Amino acid sequence: MQIKEDAPGPPSKLVESPKRLTPYLLGSLYYSLYWGVVGIFEPFLNLYFQRLGISGFQIGVINSLLPLMALIFSPFVSALGDRKAWRSRILVICCLGLSVTYFLLGFPKYFEGIFLISIFIALLRSPAGPVGDALVLRLGTRHNIDYGRMRLWGSFFFASVSILAGFVWERINFQWMFPATGLGYLVVTLIAYRMEEGDPVVKQTSFPWKLFLENKTLLALYIAALMMGASTNIFLFSSLYMAHLGGGELLIGLLLGATAMCEVPVMLLGGGLMRRFGGMRTLMIGFGLFALSYLSGIFAWAPWVLLITGILNGAGFGLAFISIVVTFDERAPDNWSASVQSLVNAGMFGLAPFLSAFGYGAIYDVWPKGVYAFSAVLIGLAIVALLAAIRLDRRGIGAQPPGPLP
Repeated sequence: MQIKEDAPGPPSKLVESPKRLTPYLLGSLYYSLYWGVVGIFEPFLNLYFQRLGISGFQIGVINSLLPLMALIFSPFVSALGDRKAWRSRILVICCLGLSVTYFLLGFPKYFEGIFLISIFIALLRSPAGPVGDALVLRLGTRHNIDYGRMRLWGSFFFASVSILAGFVWERINFQWMFPATGLGYLVVTLIAYRMEEGDPVVKQTSFPWKLFLENKTLLALYIAALMMGASTNIFLFSSLYMAHLGGGELLIGLLLGATAMCEVPVMLLGGGLMRRFGGMRTLMIGFGLFALSYLSGIFAWAPWVLLITGILNGAGFGLAFISIVVTFDERAPDNWSASVQSLVNAGMFGLAPFLSAFGYGAIYDVWPKGVYAFSAVLIGLAIVALLAAIRLDRRGIGAQPPGPLP
């Protein structure tokens, strides 16, 4: 699905990408490397913490830091990037900082030290996601490239690296994932430096804080995104539950790898589905796949059964993510794309996961498979909110994007 064109304005001062990298290759390479690096550590980090003797509740506290910073810090950094046209340099600073902080995370062995370094990781990682998404979205707009075709490579490499890392970490010390992650983010920094920059925001437009309050359709859609974001916290505990059922590092890597790999075909097909059914109805298909995944997890009796839940989860996330990103970007005020994506991320991957992280940790300590039941309830609430958004959209309530604000 193609994203709206930027509004007319002064000529853009773009940072030219290298002649050897086409815009499609640049965007795809950024996502491939960024999410490939995440695949080195993300599926295994909670298991590493657990083996250090950290409790499920403490793991939930650590996991709450990233969504908390996405909520209270990332929107302001993204707004600065939009106002000053510093999006690319902010992404470079974040990736370089992550290279250092993830390397340092391998040294502390107790909760207090891990918690302290995790704060700095959350400060750097929370704006990196929405700023990077905004840069690639604008890249797609300028060069008429379907966003999903670039984003799918992130899922593909996350899946591939997760599977490979599971095989490796099962045979060598977990400690090696920290220098490997640090080196990986250093490579991502080099690609982030090549990203095209866009214009600063037009002075006549204001930061779109009221976008979701003044548009009832988007407000209902935003609530649906919040509930979906809260439900995806299962991602952080599925590896622990896999280990609880007797699965080792290889199966954990396969679980997270299968989840991400199934995002690839649906992201490739997502643009066509949105053109045919619309963004919100495509999102409903994604929510339905989420629901099937969580219900399957409740009844899982063996490690391999969780692979089925991962396949359904990945397909659901692939459709849901691109539907939400494109729908909100289409309605963003001129040149505020990074800020709008940051606000969406602040809710979907910030407020909602932050509030639910403690619940997931406490539930897991008492009833491990209960985390899947909790996710099922949350995605049910998301479906109710999305049905309201579809109804409001059909009635034309708040359906039009806001114009420039005084």
